[in-house]
Amino acid sequence: MSNLLLSVGLQIMQFAARTKLPEMAAGSRPLGKPANRPILSRQKKFRPQCRIGDARAVLGAYEAQSWRTAMKFVNYLFFNGNCREAFDFYAKVFDGEIVGMLTHRETPAGKDVSEEWQDKIINAQLVIGDQSIMASDAPPQYRTEMSGFSVSVDTNDLAKAEAIFAALADGGTVNMPFSPTFWAKGFGMVKDKFGTPWMISSGNAGE
Repeated sequence: MSNLLLSVGLQIMQFAARTKLPEMAAGSRPLGKPANRPILSRQKKFRPQCRIGDARAVLGAYEAQSWRTAMKFVNYLFFNGNCREAFDFYAKVFDGEIVGMLTHRETPAGKDVSEEWQDKIINAQLVIGDQSIMASDAPPQYRTEMSGFSVSVDTNDLAKAEAIFAALADGGTVNMPFSPTFWAKGFGMVKDKFGTPWMISSGNAGE
């Protein structure tokens, strides 16, 4: 029975090597970088002479890696009835695309809000490159001032970072002017006209 279990375990590992991300098969190459060689060329690494316990450990590592790579953190903002205006503004500032914007009226939730809130946003998503930010309008009874956090944005393009900071500062409140620091070529903190706090950073100091 033990030999059968070992055989099944090794077959599963070989299947994972053929079908999962190349970096998971390689084990040492950082995520996101393309494979230099076909995945099948690495199958030799998944034919060890190991005990059943060793096979379980390796399979457990695969499961943990898969779980970690499946997670994604996305900022979700709550606005005081001006989510549409804010996202239209952010789409221009960050050269992004609004891929979804749903009102209360367009959902079953519309029956639970007043007529003046029917066209307020219940969910919106703005995509910038391979990242996104989401938001909605918070009804007055649930609305609180945005505080205790900042949306952090980092780009190696110093000129672009300065332009983004200037756009967000227009009509907003500058908490720390954009300027060189001991850790970055440029860094600044600002709360824009919609109340969203931002930290804009560019590059590493000394580079």
